[in-house]
This record gives sequence, structure tokens and C-alpha cells, in this order.
Amino acid sequence: MAPVRLHVDVVGIGQPRRALVIHGLGSDCRTMWQVTAHLVGQGHEVHAPDLRGHGRSPAAGTYALLEMVEDVALLGHGWDVVVGHSLGGAVLAELLTRPGYAVRGVLLDPVLTILGDAARVIAETIVAEVGGDLTLAALQEASPKWHAEDHWRKVAASATVSPLVVTSCIHDSAPWDLSDRPARWTCPVHIVAADPVEGAMFVASSIPGIDDLEDVRVTVIEGAGHSVHRDDPAAVLATL
Repeated sequence: MAPVRLHVDVVGIGQPRRALVIHGLGSDCRTMWQVTAHLVGQGHEVHAPDLRGHGRSPAAGTYALLEMVEDVALLGHGWDVVVGHSLGGAVLAELLTRPGYAVRGVLLDPVLTILGDAARVIAETIVAEVGGDLTLAALQEASPKWHAEDHWRKVAASATVSPLVVTSCIHDSAPWDLSDRPARWTCPVHIVAADPVEGAMFVASSIPGIDDLEDVRVTVIEGAGHSVHRDDPAAVLATL
């Protein structure tokens, strides 16, 4: 399958450093607004794509993870920092194995493995949110810690994604196993993980030898769910 040319928002044009920011499944680049604004404030020109089938990017025939990787690879390399949440973290987990891709990476509760029956549960959960079914009132009730702007942007983004994109992404990527990628990363990477009690998707125990990798750091944000950058933006931005 040929790569898809993605829509990309570019913010902070002309800043001395370059950053890439990638959203998660069922969202779009505008939902990463706090991360993007922070990086611009730190002197980065930020490139934030919509993944295939999301936001303003084209749909595709398939949505396998490794095909999404090649879409993003077209955007270039040599980034000063790359940041990815969830699916975006999985995309970067593959790209960070390529020499010269980035100086450093920050992965926000990345989905590196999907074990057992979790694929079905994840698909059902996200399908229930996309295609216009997620309402502002429901999201405000479910995620009261979020900034009001996060509520609005997430509802708007999820309405642009179809259930087919969600189910195809998960099913076309099976078996979802990136557990060997951290040992192959070519630059320092900071994993900012959600609290397991709050539904973390990153499972450190599924990554063999991760505690022995000198250039991989894992920080768990207590009390934060999978959307760590929305649940506790101050803690996440401090890592950047």
C-alpha cells in the first residue's frame, strides 16, 4: 500500500529547533494543543500531522500501524524532539529505531503491546466515541480534570473518525507487538506512562529488559489516565 500524504499543522514557523507531535487513535493534531504550544514556547517549529483517516488527512484502504509509520516517515527526519501519544507513540516507537530520526523522543502512554482480549475491548471503547457519538456533556462528566479546550477539541476530532478506521487500525496491525523496539532505539527516549490504576496502556512488564536500557526512562504520572497530557498537563509538560 502506498503511503498517504498527511495534513500537517506547522506552528512556530522559523523557530531554531524542529519538533514532531503525533496524536492518538480517534483524535487529531489539534488535540495536542498544549504540547504544541509548550514546544513552540521552548523554541521549536512544531509539525503536527493528522494520521490517515483522522482530522483533515485522507482516508485509506487499510490502517495498519506500519503503514501509518511510512506516512509519517515522509515528513522527514533529524527532529530535535518527537512526541507521540498512544497510537502516535507506537508510530514513533518504530521510527525511533532508525538512525538519525530524532535527537530525543517523548512517548505519552504509548501502546507498544496489545495483549490477549485487550484488542476487542480497546476497539469497542474507541468505536463508541467516534463518528459523532461523543458529546461534550458526556466527555465533561467522564473527564472533569481536563481543560475545557480539551473537551471541545476531542469531541470535534472524534467526529471526523469513522468506526472503520478504529477497527481496521487494530485488526490490520495484529499482532500488535512492539516489545522489541525500545532495545533498538537510536536516541534517548522518555516514556511518560499513565497510572495503571487509571487505565494505563503502556505495560512496562511486557518490554523485556526495559529497566536495563540506559537511554530509556519511564515516569508514571500518578492519578493520570491514558490521556496523560490532558489529565495532568503540568506533569507532562515538565518532561519536555
